[in-house]
Amino acid sequence: MQTMKGIAFTLLILAVLSATARVETADAAMKEFAGLNFGVGLSLTIDTGSHDRIESAELDPNGIVRASKVNNDVPRIMLESHYIFEGDKDIKGKPWGWGPFVAIQPGTDETIDAIGLGFMVAFKRSSKDDEDTSSWNLGIAAVVDPSVRILGDGINENQALPAGETQIRFKETSQWGVLVMTTFSF
Repeated sequence: MQTMKGIAFTLLILAVLSATARVETADAAMKEFAGLNFGVGLSLTIDTGSHDRIESAELDPNGIVRASKVNNDVPRIMLESHYIFEGDKDIKGKPWGWGPFVAIQPGTDETIDAIGLGFMVAFKRSSKDDEDTSSWNLGIAAVVDPSVRILGDGINENQALPAGETQIRFKETSQWGVLVMTTFSF
């Protein structure tokens, strides 16, 4: 039993080291792209488009279209780059700043799944005199998703299919939203 625990622990350590090496390699590759330095941020896209983002829909027994999975609020991990101008006054002895930022969501099938452009506020963790550059950043942006799945033309949720239709059709379109993002640097 002890041997199995030891093997499992060793495999766990090897998996963590392997994952860490992959993250460090990916991190090194992602930090600079087209002359910009990118960080990783947590974000929430709140859809403002005129159509729901439909992941799945089905016909009920009466032939009415029912959306079974709608996803209009999308949490994501995104790459972001910002430029911060230093603020005029400190907040509780800590410097702060503001400026523009760009965020991208790389995709698997598409080059970019989403792109946002907005305004960010940054709060340093240390005093102005300290060389520590760690900070907490909060941003808001307009975001566009170029490939959002919606119901096809003429098909509406909670209504019967158009005459002659026998199944639900979907289409992809671009859709706008509001992006709220937070990033941390250590």
